Amino acid sequence: MCPVCKHSLDMVAKKRHKTFGIFVPVWEPGPCQNPGCSEYLKEPERVGARKE
Repeated sequence: MCPVCKHSLDMVAKKRHKTFGIFVPVWEPGPCQNPGCSEYLKEPERVGARKE
């Protein structure tokens, strides 16, 4: 839940770690999707975007 507006949040895999030879995602709460909230993220973050 969002700590500001108490709106439910989606879980996203932001990191990963290696366990027994395989990569395992670490799940964290995603950004708030409530436009009326001060923690609202207008554009989603691009994690791992390629730069050429």
